[in-house]
Amino acid sequence: MGKTFFTRQVSQERPLIPLPFYAHSTGVSVNKRGEAKFKGRLLNQFVEIRWILSGLCETIVANKKVVLGPNHVFYNLSGEERFLTCLSDECTSRWLCFDGPLADAFMFSYQYPRHQIVDVYPEALFNELESIMSDSSPLQIRRKSAIIMEILAYMAGEDNTVQSTEKLIRQILTLIRANISNPELGIEFLCDAIGISRATLTRIFQTHTNLSPGRYILNMKLQKALGLLEGSDLPIELISRECGFHDPRTFSRFIKRSTGLGPMAYRKEAHS
Repeated sequence: MGKTFFTRQVSQERPLIPLPFYAHSTGVSVNKRGEAKFKGRLLNQFVEIRWILSGLCETIVANKKVVLGPNHVFYNLSGEERFLTCLSDECTSRWLCFDGPLADAFMFSYQYPRHQIVDVYPEALFNELESIMSDSSPLQIRRKSAIIMEILAYMAGEDNTVQSTEKLIRQILTLIRANISNPELGIEFLCDAIGISRATLTRIFQTHTNLSPGRYILNMKLQKALGLLEGSDLPIELISRECGFHDPRTFSRFIKRSTGLGPMAYRKEAHS
C-alpha cells in the first residue's frame, strides 16, 4: 500500500488557537487488489473524509458495506471503525482528517449523506492544505480550518434533485397561500396546477413538512379563520368565504371541531 502523508507538527496535540476544529492530517493512499486497511475505534479520534480518485473499493459507512468508485466521497465520525478494501487492480483515494471540540457537530451541521457521488474534485484545495499542514503559526492554523470548509463545500456536489424538490415545495406553498379562499383548493387542485401525480406530491410534501397536503391546507384555513374572528368584526359568512368554505354551516362545524366553540362563541371569548 502506497501512501503520501502530511500531518500537523504534533498530530496528537491540538493547537492552542481557539477554533471549533483543527486540521489533523491529509494525504493520498494507493491500494492494490485485495489490500485492506482497518483501524479500530480507539485510534480514530477525528473526523475523516475520503475522496475516491480511481479504481473500486469497499468500505463500511454507518455500519453498512458500500462499494465505491471514482468521485465517490464518504466520511467517518470520531470513534467509528475505519475499513477499506481494494476491489480493482489499484485504488487511489485522497483523505483528510480534522479533530477538535466541535469536529463531529460541525460535520453533522452540513447534513450531508454519509456517502455520495460528487461532480468536482477540489484538487487545488487539497494541495494547498498539504503545503501548509505542518505550519503551526496561528494564521496558518486558521487557514487550514478555512480550507477544510471550502473542501466541504465541494462535497455537496450539484444536487439538482434536491434543488428541484425545494423549488417544487416553494411552488406548492405559494399556491396554497394564494388560493386559501378558493373552495377548490385541495390535493387535486395542486396536482393539476403543478403537473405531478397525487402520490408524488404527497410524498414530497410529507417529507419536507411532516404533514399531508390536506392537513396543511386545513391548518392554514384555521389560522386565517381564527385571525379574522379575533381581529375583525367581519360577518361569519364572509369569513367563511375568505377561508374557502361554500357553506357557513360547514365552516362553523370546522371551527367547533378545532376549538370546541362555534365561530361566534370563539369570537366572544377571544374579545373578552
